[in-house]
Amino acid sequence: MTVLFGLRQRLYGAKLYLITDARVASDDLGPFVDAAFRAGVDVIGFRDETLNRVEAIEQLALLRTLSYQTQGLVVVQDDPGLAEAFTADLLHLDENDTPPAEAKKILHKWALVGRGAHTEQQARAAVADELVDFITVGPEHPTATDPALVRTMAEIAPPGAGETKPWFATGGTSLQDIDEVLAAGARRIVVGSEIRDAAGPEDAARAIRERIDAAWDGDPAMNNYLSRAWNHAR
Repeated sequence: MTVLFGLRQRLYGAKLYLITDARVASDDLGPFVDAAFRAGVDVIGFRDETLNRVEAIEQLALLRTLSYQTQGLVVVQDDPGLAEAFTADLLHLDENDTPPAEAKKILHKWALVGRGAHTEQQARAAVADELVDFITVGPEHPTATDPALVRTMAEIAPPGAGETKPWFATGGTSLQDIDEVLAAGARRIVVGSEIRDAAGPEDAARAIRERIDAAWDGDPAMNNYLSRAWNHAR
């Protein structure tokens, strides 16, 4: 378990969320994640079903150590048992996973739980669930982020409202469509292969982060957002 002061505050300030596996083929998880954090990634989501429990915990421990340098966050993706064994600070649950109420019982008391939402109904349920701390919003079979669902989510949970839970648009977001997703109302983005498979992952992360920063800074609704959100979370 990491030093927990500011865990929720760091989540509210997060803009770029990268999902990765253990990068066994290239054997470069440490350098890759270190570069990603330094290039502007705030959250690393880890999921690799090819690893056994001991191997997965070893990789998560590496990510946690690397996160200290930038106050980044490490999320166990969609595996409550692994999150419990690792004493994870953050767990993401997809719509068919353990309910948040059950997950909270096996995590440490300060842990934060996220929920995936692939439909408007799921998005509304996640917003209403007091045990959900953050949300990822995107199509069930991600090939491209769904701007219509993002627009709906921005109406349900305006990103600039201090009481709004942090939510991230997901589903294959790339540099080619990120402006459309941001224009639809997203102010936080989940990325996978656009960074993982890039010839220069650090440059790719930095380019995406710059687009998000520009949208955040250019949106009057985001003015003083963090102070309002932190005050609401107290």
